[in-house]
Amino acid sequence: LRFPLVSKRQSITTINLPGQPDLSLIDQIPWVELSYAYGTAIDVPNQLRSVLDPDPEKRRSTFYSFTCNLFHQGTVYSATVPAISVLQHMLRYRSVPDKSKILETLLAFAVGFPEDIEQNVNIRDFLAEDGKYEGRPDETDAHECYLAVGAGVPLYEALLRGSDPCTVIAAAYVLAYFPAHAFTSRQTLLDIAQSNTEHDFIRSSALISCSYLGCVCEGSFHQTLQQLIEGEASDVLEPVPLLAASAAYALLREPENAIDASLRAQASALADRCLAYDILQPSNNFYALDEQADIDSENFDLRALIMPAPRFPWGCLVRRLQQITGKESIAKKQQREQRLPKSSLPHPGLFVVTPDSFDLDNIVAAVRKYHANFIGDRKNIVQASKDFEPFQSYTLQAWDVILGLLDDGQKEVRWAAAAMLERLGPLDEVKVGQLIERLSAGNNSSLRSVISKQTVTAQQCQDLCDRLSKDDFSHGERSTIRGDFRSIVLGHGTDQQLWMLYENGEEVEQSMAIRQLLCRGLVDASDQRLYRAYAADLLSGDYGRLLTAQYAFAKSEEAQRWFFENINTIPLANRWAIIEAMNLFKADLVPFQDQLFTQVKAEENLAIQSMLIGLFRNFDAVDTKIVDRLMSVLNNGSPSIVRAAVVSVLGAWLASSKEREYVYARLQPFLADESARVRRTALDQLANDGTVDHTNEFRHGLKDSDPDNVRYAMWHLSSKRALTDDDLALLLASEQPDRLSAETLLAIAMQSQPLATDIDLKASAKRGPLTESVQLWCQQKIV
Repeated sequence: LRFPLVSKRQSITTINLPGQPDLSLIDQIPWVELSYAYGTAIDVPNQLRSVLDPDPEKRRSTFYSFTCNLFHQGTVYSATVPAISVLQHMLRYRSVPDKSKILETLLAFAVGFPEDIEQNVNIRDFLAEDGKYEGRPDETDAHECYLAVGAGVPLYEALLRGSDPCTVIAAAYVLAYFPAHAFTSRQTLLDIAQSNTEHDFIRSSALISCSYLGCVCEGSFHQTLQQLIEGEASDVLEPVPLLAASAAYALLREPENAIDASLRAQASALADRCLAYDILQPSNNFYALDEQADIDSENFDLRALIMPAPRFPWGCLVRRLQQITGKESIAKKQQREQRLPKSSLPHPGLFVVTPDSFDLDNIVAAVRKYHANFIGDRKNIVQASKDFEPFQSYTLQAWDVILGLLDDGQKEVRWAAAAMLERLGPLDEVKVGQLIERLSAGNNSSLRSVISKQTVTAQQCQDLCDRLSKDDFSHGERSTIRGDFRSIVLGHGTDQQLWMLYENGEEVEQSMAIRQLLCRGLVDASDQRLYRAYAADLLSGDYGRLLTAQYAFAKSEEAQRWFFENINTIPLANRWAIIEAMNLFKADLVPFQDQLFTQVKAEENLAIQSMLIGLFRNFDAVDTKIVDRLMSVLNNGSPSIVRAAVVSVLGAWLASSKEREYVYARLQPFLADESARVRRTALDQLANDGTVDHTNEFRHGLKDSDPDNVRYAMWHLSSKRALTDDDLALLLASEQPDRLSAETLLAIAMQSQPLATDIDLKASAKRGPLTESVQLWCQQKIV
């Protein structure tokens, strides 16, 4: 599922290449077999190409989309792994923009949210050796992402010597999280930190990165920290320059026995000055910060580093110093107090209400006081409701006052007025019309829920329906007012108006109208228009519609019957989405197995054919007849994508079928398939089969001709604590790519028991840039 990072003629450290990256590499990846947060990763190729778009806004949108699908809430997926290689390839070209953003995105793929990592990186955690690290789950994809990003360390080291400050800082930041892979880069980082010609932002990032890696020249590193700390007095009543603050932070992170007590005391005193008076940020013209406080804002979240706005990736150093010293920052507390908004809204206490008096002035005062409680003292809203209860039935006498609140210039006032209206009784036609007018003005979307609970006349619905049919909306109104109108018509419109909405509305309106007509009994569950609407919903961005449609195709025999009867007329994208929904919700297709087998054999699109084969995973009652029928879809000319799909189904049946031995006998030959992809898929299935020990099959995988398969077999054995001295000696003795040699050394370092046989690492391993770095790290850690 991967391809080489660079061609054989180019070194991984070759950067600033002319021209544009060769994006044909993207087409070599079988995206149809990979998944991300929202299903099959069919749109990732276009997203990757958008990284090079000349429009900065489109690039911003692309990086944001990565955080939603390839890196969703800290989770990575099978599609994330090959995307790493593409992004690394882009970094090597001079013309590629936003290199710092690419680097920060790669780091997110590797380690999750960096703010989760409080201390130095524990490699065993990231390789899921003990399954205890909370920052990343114990998953193959997360493990592979860390190693895949780590394989680019020589490239990041080369970028340290570039001319773009943001790229240099981001490269230094990324290197800090790969202490084994980045062992050789520490001297370069130290040289940068010691250089008076570099910008303070660059030197600061290099200093902290050295601190995370542990400096190979500890004396020189500590001497640099000492010089920077002694150059700043701790008793001055003003902010500390960034570089000195960074030195104090780096020194306080060092083990106590490695630092002279007097020097640590100086660093601690300087940290106290930072906490009291903040950190002085150097002027620059390369960070697009909205304001100076952005870097050291109390609310600064390091997750922002993977969002569109570029920022100093180490984030708030004052916050880091708070964490490491256990002291509160006075400077941050004062900033928070200064930033608290001074409300101009009325306080409830300003309104004097006389109990049991229901003249207009008193009702208005009660309304204003109750309204003010919604905005101000929300914790007393329950008591306020009790106080207001006697006035509830008289409230509409103050209607003009309420309308004035709905037209107020402050959003909070308008919202609270709408919330109050939801507590009132039925409104007459005129008042509902007045609310619709304000909804049309677009200044209070909260009114939709108010109107929906009232009686809306047929004529009022017709007016809304006419506007929907004419598409009488400006661009900014389409996602707000149009949705509000649609909701009201669907809830209150006549049958004729719903049909009008279905025939003349947009796709979303057609879908929602036909479903509402189904609820009213005007169409039945076999109506083809209903399932065409569901098929369209699968490609919508509306989560509610998407989920409803997925569930329909996964659980409704009527929907499944429509699919198989019309499969050849359904557009390819919709067909894909329907099959994906059936797979996602484990559709029981046993009643349609004849149609499924027929379609698999007739399908000409290989991607669709492989997905159809995948539907057999959901068969529970698997017997020898079904297994043979599955195998019958293969012939001598079946491509690897189809063979891999069959292997995947066999693997799913291993644990669930009573015919386990029969299934395994059909799976085993694929371990020797001519395609590396198919062999890897077979290994995947065995790795997921927790009922039987497959150590022998994985040990055989160490001799596979494909390096990625060897890597997979090695790490599976390592996670099972099954790697032997003979296995490791075999790997080190053979001619392997640099990455495989380096990861073999990592596997040795991760062994819980020392090797029984001494292995000369220098003599055994090929000395590529990765291997050389890991060798040095292993020697320090093991010895």
